[in-house]
Amino acid sequence: MSNFEDAIFRQIRGLWTGHALLAAKKLGIMELLMKSGLSIPQLADQLSVDERGMRALISTLSDIGIVNNENDVISLTALGRETSLPDRSLSGYIKFHSLLSNHWANLDKLLKKGSSLPIDPNISVSPEIVKSYIEAMDALGMPISEELVNALDIKSGDRVLDLGGGSSVHARAILSKHPDAQVTLLDRPIVIKLLKEEFSGKWNISKNLILTEGDYLNLRSDEKYDIILLSNIIHNESSDNILNILESCSRVLNEGSRLAILDYFYSANNKLTSSPAGFDLLLYLITSHGKIQNLDYIEDLVKQAGFIEPVYSVLGNYRLGIYRKA
Repeated sequence: MSNFEDAIFRQIRGLWTGHALLAAKKLGIMELLMKSGLSIPQLADQLSVDERGMRALISTLSDIGIVNNENDVISLTALGRETSLPDRSLSGYIKFHSLLSNHWANLDKLLKKGSSLPIDPNISVSPEIVKSYIEAMDALGMPISEELVNALDIKSGDRVLDLGGGSSVHARAILSKHPDAQVTLLDRPIVIKLLKEEFSGKWNISKNLILTEGDYLNLRSDEKYDIILLSNIIHNESSDNILNILESCSRVLNEGSRLAILDYFYSANNKLTSSPAGFDLLLYLITSHGKIQNLDYIEDLVKQAGFIEPVYSVLGNYRLGIYRKA
């Protein structure tokens, strides 16, 4: 087998295990196994699933380290428990992507007629979609939040605006290291409601974190800030909206203060600086205008909005740009 053939086979076979994990999440297999170990016939009976199919699914889940099979008694591995515990963001990440499985299965049809289907988590009012999206973004943000806080170089008493801050993963990290900072998280009413009612205990959201309802496309604030963070915002919006957001940020920043943009970008030669493969297609499926932007193009928009002296760094799969208000 050639290296080319092997590479293609690995990509296609990755669909098998990915779909198995998402199907198991939809069926509630991991949540059921949290209570006790069960045999395959018991699992099939309780979930009204064909036993032969359940046996094949369990075999695949065992292959990827989600379950153990000891003498036909199925139990969760440590990884499997992480995918099912309700207080783990990884569970929400898998739940959100399980909601998209029909989108991916119909990708060819959606490409012909034009997407997107009504599941855009940035405008949805469905608590199920928004909650799972919040948890998904928390899972993505946790591995880099400490690095991000260090890169922001926050000073004592700095006023920070986390615009469209979603899960509050970065806001919490800022306050953990700089408890004397003043952090405001602005997001849609449904997000703020979920943060206050569903996640405040789970994530121990500090009283020093100001949760504010608002729209980053129509930013209204009499406050002035020292740092504004735009994390995973740029790739969701059209070019016109991006410029509007950047200009709004400039209006509410103090002179000489900083704008931080954390996102995926293409470089000048249309090569990804960093990003999971397929992310542009994901944006096509779930947003009306979203796409990975070219970094040089975003830098031009940033300049138009009155920012200078870009400083770039790489955080995990992300590119971080920090710009100073002229």
